[in-house]
Amino acid sequence: MASNRHTRRKGKAAAKNQNKRSRASPTKKQMLNRNDPIENFKFLDRVQAGAPINFHLETMFSNIKIGDLDFLSLYNQCMSSTGTAAPSWKIFRRAQRALTLGQYFDYALSIPGSKAECGVFRGFSALLTNLIARMRDNTWTGENYHLIDSFEGLSEPELNDAINFTSDVSGNQTPLVSHKAGAFATPLIEVQNNLTPFQHLSFHKGWIPEIFLSLPEDEWSYVHIDVDLYRPTLKSLEYFFPRMAAGGVIINDDYSSPLFPGGGSGWVEFFDRIKKPFTVLDTGQAIFVNT
Repeated sequence: MASNRHTRRKGKAAAKNQNKRSRASPTKKQMLNRNDPIENFKFLDRVQAGAPINFHLETMFSNIKIGDLDFLSLYNQCMSSTGTAAPSWKIFRRAQRALTLGQYFDYALSIPGSKAECGVFRGFSALLTNLIARMRDNTWTGENYHLIDSFEGLSEPELNDAINFTSDVSGNQTPLVSHKAGAFATPLIEVQNNLTPFQHLSFHKGWIPEIFLSLPEDEWSYVHIDVDLYRPTLKSLEYFFPRMAAGGVIINDDYSSPLFPGGGSGWVEFFDRIKKPFTVLDTGQAIFVNT
């Protein structure tokens, strides 16, 4: 009998401990859902609400320079001057991407050739890179730097841009995209106002690939592709890759973006076709250097 009572007590204690562990474990709503990027980012926004974001940014970036420029001051200046906002889940990755972009642009300044940015939005990265160019040459006003955008937002997403699929009662699947056509629209005049210190920048308003007809037939030392979607990413590579200068660099902002998988699939399709290697960074960017 004593043995049975001892066994029952052990069983009750184990059950009690299990209940404690169950109560302590996070619920599904509290946990990060890695299969749903939108819910994932909502989760991160919630848990980081009120966190000391500026403290973390200063800890990570306060001693970093690009040439003579303090990177964090440059980053904050460009965010503020262009009215660019970043949710808390994105702000650290945005800062790291900006640092990477600035460092590769600074390198590309040593390579003869024109510069291009496909996908301008509010002009944050254009301002950042042009301020770096002016740091290297105080007479810089944006010569041979081409900014390409519809200035009407995203084009129509397609199947390769889907982050998931929804099914109706009949089992028919509909692609689910993170942003619809027209997202991120910023009028051209607003972007030009954000970049007024650089009077010789060339703006090209239109849709990829047709807008490429307005570009000069140049060699390119720096191309930044930030167009979010599959087809404009692919078409940007098809245009610029054959025209890259020796040592020139192409940077894709959206290679590993969970919200814009088409930016990665268009890049992979192109480089699979031409059998050329490229580099993927922890920031989610992909980089090709024409060595």
